[in-house]
Amino acid sequence: MHPFPHIGRPSAGGAAGRRGLRLLLAVLLVGLAALLLQPGGLSRAAVYWASANGAPLALGVRGRDVTVCFVGNAVTARPDRVRQIVDYIQRFEWAANIRFYTVGGARLSTAAQNDIASLRCPPPTQQGNGWDAYAGDIRVVIPNTDVNATDPVPGTGCETYRMTSAPDATSWSSGRVDLFWRGWDHTLRHKWWTDADGWRGTENLGGDLSSGPSAASWDVNRLIVLARWSDGSLRYRRWDGSAWSVWQSLGGSPVDDPDVVSWGTNRLDVFVRWSDNTLRHRWSTDGGATWNGSGWEDLGGALTSGPGATSWAANRLIVFVRGLDGGLWYRRWDGSAWSAWQSLGGALSADPDAASWGTNRVDVLVRWSDNTLRRRWSTDGGLTWSEWQNLGDVMASGPTAVARQSNYLDLYWRGGNDSLWSRWWDGSNWVNARDIGDNAGWGSWSSEPWSLNEPNRRACLYNLKLGDDPWSGTPYLNHTLHEFGHALGLSHEHSRPDANAGCTELGYGGGSNAGLLTPYDRDSVMHYAFASCGIEGNYGNSGLSAYDRLALHIMYPEDVRVVEFYGNTVIRVGQSLQLTSAWHAQGATALTTKNWVWKVDGVTHSTASALNLAGLPAGDHSLTVEHDDFLDRHYTYSGKVQVLTAADYDTLVAAQAANQAALAPILYDVNLPLVAK
Repeated sequence: MHPFPHIGRPSAGGAAGRRGLRLLLAVLLVGLAALLLQPGGLSRAAVYWASANGAPLALGVRGRDVTVCFVGNAVTARPDRVRQIVDYIQRFEWAANIRFYTVGGARLSTAAQNDIASLRCPPPTQQGNGWDAYAGDIRVVIPNTDVNATDPVPGTGCETYRMTSAPDATSWSSGRVDLFWRGWDHTLRHKWWTDADGWRGTENLGGDLSSGPSAASWDVNRLIVLARWSDGSLRYRRWDGSAWSVWQSLGGSPVDDPDVVSWGTNRLDVFVRWSDNTLRHRWSTDGGATWNGSGWEDLGGALTSGPGATSWAANRLIVFVRGLDGGLWYRRWDGSAWSAWQSLGGALSADPDAASWGTNRVDVLVRWSDNTLRRRWSTDGGLTWSEWQNLGDVMASGPTAVARQSNYLDLYWRGGNDSLWSRWWDGSNWVNARDIGDNAGWGSWSSEPWSLNEPNRRACLYNLKLGDDPWSGTPYLNHTLHEFGHALGLSHEHSRPDANAGCTELGYGGGSNAGLLTPYDRDSVMHYAFASCGIEGNYGNSGLSAYDRLALHIMYPEDVRVVEFYGNTVIRVGQSLQLTSAWHAQGATALTTKNWVWKVDGVTHSTASALNLAGLPAGDHSLTVEHDDFLDRHYTYSGKVQVLTAADYDTLVAAQAANQAALAPILYDVNLPLVAK
């Protein structure tokens, strides 16, 4: 831990104000600091600390107090959980004088006890551009509550997992998954996973799809996604590492979901069910920039589904379809020729899919006639096969399979609630199926600062979800603080570029370098747990760390912004006047403040964040301090410095020592730890 004194000024009243005043008195009496701060108003200036490109971002709830509401019927279905969340987020009020209110204007903590119905998000209104607008700065959803029955589907541009097709997934590096599906408005949706940051997105890639999509990666950070268009043509978009191409046509007459696979750098193979129910094939050797000039290859067959293909080695392919008998059929490419059609039997009710997580390894996944998930696998490139394995589950679509590392298999499908479901093989066990859609029981997420740089995202249904995470002993306190921390402007601590590069965990370090207001902090509630580094993360500690509190305090100043500094403004003749920024003394970075001016008796003596001035004569001297913060908000202080003779100074110190014992208990206020400098 990095224990620093809590820096807070007394507010207009209440417990927080009394705590701030007690701390102020204690600091002055023990000679640790001279925080001669005037009472300020409640915090009304929330900011999201940085955009994607690192520039400060004045967006969100700036200029008003933070309102919180709960989506759907959470306040009646799970009132105890709602009250628990409200109780936990008061930690932010203590840290930075943030004040949480209901949409109706009542204090959130009071309403949670006396009028919990007022915590419900009101119905949305429609903006002039057709997007839905939802009240509340932070909108929260919790599991096992009714969302869809009382709240409409979000408007254009808002994140929703409501699916109208089977999903498809691909991976372009270890720990990375890119997932695509057709949304409720028939546009293409894209969401991605990294082991470092979990799920990100969702982005709307447009289009007018009449089938589900298929995606593949032909190189690191390169993607292609295909789908049948409403006019029956096959179209695709390519990701070149920095931008998506426009939609382009591949022609043809597909009648079902296509499938695309890559067996090597720049190589792409596309398979479709043709209008005559045969299997057709095209390929590219330059990542989809051009396609084989001979057009579509006819691979025959009698298909009753779309295809599912994979590659188990360079220049090796296998493609699966449902046949006329409802069973699973396949053909193999051995590097020079296609095999004949062969049957694996079964009773399929949707398109199959396949994946390979190592040389000669092939897993094929299907939805059975009873809508359960079944699997067969091969360890010799499809020459011999296991028996069918029943994995259970109930699916509303066929599955998609992807391997993001060796001996690891992710499965996704559309559930009966049109939401996204998943389960995975972790190398030794199958993890139970989980709904990872909007109102799933497992998993928590929040919109991070830069994702709200798009104004229309502020109109989305909600921007924070708190799941019923299944891990034994998981404290709801910390994952509540973690997700609210995102919504209030804090980013993942483990994604910082200055994080410990010696840690072997995937995704540790790198990432955004925006808005680093404090040093790297392994104790932050925004840090994931990394066992190999001995880091317990946001579930191993007991709340906000010292640096969490400092960053929030800097981001959320009070209405009257007073310069905070350490030092002693009562000194003896011959002693230097030494004052320094309280933020910097606690470890805040140089980014936090600028344009410092220290004036004594109207004369500027320093333009740095500290002052060291000798030779002041006995008497009272005016002190003026000014600076700006990282968002150009201006801070001022106006007071005085007393220079005492040796006798007067000793008399004052003796008087302080006499009173210190009676005041000592306030130094142990659990909410405001105080550590001598």
